[in-house]
Amino acid sequence: MEYIPYEFVKDVLTLVDQPCPFLELSGQWRRVAEKRRETPTSLFFRRSPEAPSTIEFAFGHDDLWRAFKNREPVTCFVQEIRFLVTDVEQFMHLSFYPLDAENISLLTGSLEKSTHRVRVLLKYSSFFDAVIVKPLLLSIPRISELISDVFACDHSLFSEVLKDVLACDHSLSHELFKKAVHQGTLETYEARKDRNFNDDDYLKATKEFVACRRMKNFIHVLPKHRTDEGSFLIGVLEAWIAKENCNEHTLLVERSFLPLVERVMTEQGFEALQQEKPDAVVLQKGAKRLTIRVQYGRAVSLVEKNK
Repeated sequence: MEYIPYEFVKDVLTLVDQPCPFLELSGQWRRVAEKRRETPTSLFFRRSPEAPSTIEFAFGHDDLWRAFKNREPVTCFVQEIRFLVTDVEQFMHLSFYPLDAENISLLTGSLEKSTHRVRVLLKYSSFFDAVIVKPLLLSIPRISELISDVFACDHSLFSEVLKDVLACDHSLSHELFKKAVHQGTLETYEARKDRNFNDDDYLKATKEFVACRRMKNFIHVLPKHRTDEGSFLIGVLEAWIAKENCNEHTLLVERSFLPLVERVMTEQGFEALQQEKPDAVVLQKGAKRLTIRVQYGRAVSLVEKNK
């Protein structure tokens, strides 16, 4: 009973209604059963209303923070991390605490020990000091979903007006992405804002993520420069069609990119089948039958079928 693989134990306990009987066992069974009893919650960051340069944090369940501080048994776990820029009514009841050195140490220690998957939403993170929040986020060992910020602070009037309180770091989402890919935990990645693509390591991580079996969804804006967007899209295409389970995903691109996609896939030995719909192209090579659909917007997407 002690040497049964963790993933098998987790799958078994996911199927049962109550984990209580497994709490009487030892080893992996007991540890996984205890985690089944934990309640998922969110970790929120905001800028203090009184001092915008000060970052505060709160948990959806305040009991979790008390347990961390007092070293008590934990009954909740962080499932999602979000950034807030306004006092939304649904979050007004939360108890916020200053993100000072002591609390950063406690938070980092608790996050890096977690074995749960975490969804990180970086929307609005550009309005926070990356020097403070980056070490916290990089301490997360199992990022399963990463949604990058949709705002850009550089070259904007807004950033000029707020430059004293904004410390924008566009490398935050890239660093988290590359770390999550290296750890092999990432399942979904969305990058909807144009960024600097002159990074071979980032393109390498992107291709590695697309090629892995764990990947569920991938949405990425294409660079504005035509030469960059072509090379990036080709890299994504090559990684997709090389994987064994490529049939499980549908590729979506803007109509103007269809000729490039068809050319690359034809060079890889795929043949175009008769089009059933004007907004879709089907290409086949052996057992691989892949669908490319038209979407609006300068982006490339790989989405699970029937999702």
